[in-house]
Amino acid sequence: MPSRGSSTSTPQPVSTCACAESWPVPDWILTRWNEVFFDGLIGRMMIQPAKPYSNSELAGYHLKRFRSGMAEARSAARRQNLYAGQRWRFPEFA
Repeated sequence: MPSRGSSTSTPQPVSTCACAESWPVPDWILTRWNEVFFDGLIGRMMIQPAKPYSNSELAGYHLKRFRSGMAEARSAARRQNLYAGQRWRFPEFA
């Protein structure tokens, strides 16, 4: 096993990391929505005052992208993650 900080170590996939056993999130969710999670994390970190990584403008940018990604995920869940399914809907007047 390489020593800590060694450049020969390779990143572990999500399913084999130590946190994966206690976190009930399927791998496909992390793979599909990783940028949304990243934007939420970065936005929340940048909004903290008096930190070296604080930046209110970029925090707003990342949080807006996070909210947009959450809306897209909510829409995908409502469609049961079906892509290009039936586009015809029964008319509401009937």
